[in-house]
Amino acid sequence: MENNQWLEMLRPFPTVKELYLSKGVALRVASALQELSEEPVTEMLPALQDIFVGGDGLQPFGFVQEGFQKFVTARGRQVSSRPVAIHRWVREEGK
Repeated sequence: MENNQWLEMLRPFPTVKELYLSKGVALRVASALQELSEEPVTEMLPALQDIFVGGDGLQPFGFVQEGFQKFVTARGRQVSSRPVAIHRWVREEGK
């Protein structure tokens, strides 16, 4: 999928507070979010507070965090928006 398609897929979910993504999807979504200009940043997932990234072989996690950094920083500059935190999502065996 192209970056604009990822953004269009996320747009109908403005009330999502927690986003759980596999590593592969997280990297694609992060790339798409990096392309947003400052103004639409608050329009994309405005209620988002936490991004959880999981999956087997999630290494290096820092690379995934860096992918979301531009989006997180831009959101942080917006007074009315909530900060977004990125977490490692470790699924329990058998779940």
